[in-house]
Amino acid sequence: FDTQFVRSEQNRSSWERDRCVRCPQGTFTEEGSLTVDSCNDCAPGTNQPAEGQDKCEDCSSGFFQTDRGQTTCDSCAPGGYCSARGGFIACEPGTYNEKPGQSSKLACLACGSGN
Repeated sequence: FDTQFVRSEQNRSSWERDRCVRCPQGTFTEEGSLTVDSCNDCAPGTNQPAEGQDKCEDCSSGFFQTDRGQTTCDSCAPGGYCSARGGFIACEPGTYNEKPGQSSKLACLACGSGN
């Protein structure tokens, strides 16, 4: 089997015969590191930076990913906090957060009087 071959939806000639494939970054297979045609995209809230993996990694606290099939998670920006799957959530009016990478509503602090 050709373990370096990855089938492509755009290139139909790659579908001429069954081959073992090493799932690319952003995907996984439950069958181990090699599979025949069954790579799955990583779900929102997860990522996979390496190829040939059997699972995706959860985004770390303070990071998020809202898209499927991604190789990284994004850091949460100042001004709010992030849930792994839900993305950025802005602080409520009257509160603020100056720090990046926050993962809790508790990171939003009350503004002082007159602000």
